[in-house]
Amino acid sequence: MKVAKYVFLLGAILMGGSIVYGFAAGDFLGDGSAMLELLWGKITLIDIYLAFFVFAGWMFFREGFNVKSMVILLLIIVFGSFTICFYTFLVMHRADGDWQRFWFGSRLMQ
Repeated sequence: MKVAKYVFLLGAILMGGSIVYGFAAGDFLGDGSAMLELLWGKITLIDIYLAFFVFAGWMFFREGFNVKSMVILLLIIVFGSFTICFYTFLVMHRADGDWQRFWFGSRLMQ
């Protein structure tokens, strides 16, 4: 789990840096509208957001349906893989090597 934890931390750092670079050097609205004009741009967005909601399903299963989970979902929708990687890193850190605790979270105690 230790290696996986740091892979997710690296993913969060890389994605966070990419987001900052994209906002600093790119044109969010212009580039975004150009991407939405392309068929594969639309398909890619559908694919990405479907994956976000699959991940969010696990997160809701693990955390329960509460304000914290809703905030995390909002952060996933806005910041995407950065949030997913950072959340996974934190959950792995808190699980302290216990895979059941990682996968089931608060449900493990029930």
